Amino acid sequence: NSLVSDKELQYSLVEARWIWDIDAVKSKSVDVSVAEIMTRKVLHMPKEYQYALSVASCFGMRVGEEILQLLETSKTFIGLVHSLDQIVMKEGMIQKNGSSFVFQHDLIQQAVYNLIDSKERDELHYNIGVELLKSIITSTDYSVDRTSLLAIDQINVASSIVTEASLRSPLALLNLSASQHMIELAKPVSALLYVRHGLRHLGPEGWVSNFDVCLR
Repeated sequence: NSLVSDKELQYSLVEARWIWDIDAVKSKSVDVSVAEIMTRKVLHMPKEYQYALSVASCFGMRVGEEILQLLETSKTFIGLVHSLDQIVMKEGMIQKNGSSFVFQHDLIQQAVYNLIDSKERDELHYNIGVELLKSIITSTDYSVDRTSLLAIDQINVASSIVTEASLRSPLALLNLSASQHMIELAKPVSALLYVRHGLRHLGPEGWVSNFDVCLR
């Protein structure tokens, strides 16, 4: 393709990996072939690298190392930071910017994210969110901070698979807090979205089983 022929994307025999001029790639219209190259590259990585990239892609273009460390308290997510550090050094698809891991291009993040089966994607978002929210859901403190907002967003993406009745009221209250926080930030559209997610978590019987929450 044009990126290869223009030597903006080429394979380095010395480094044994694909290398690219990220500024040049960003400056031109990149077609689907780049995503295909990235997809093949990911599929040839060790499974633990693929999983770490999948988790990172669920957060978008970047994720803080401190968030990944919180996830690593669960056996399901052990080794995320180590795997991503190895990818930074060996593969070049993601880079370290301060204390955050950042995909080098949105096409790379999209290619990784699209590799996740749709059902597994919902489960991954859900597991990420629940793990981050564990300490909040087991308490009566539904205040919102950066970590809880990230967690709520993850679970909201996978709201269709939330079946535990015990989670419905806490998730609704967390979305309510998030909505109020967005109002304080003068972001009414985001506030409305959180309200809608909260009502969705309560379900059609919410006005009966959680009347006080709905009323708020």
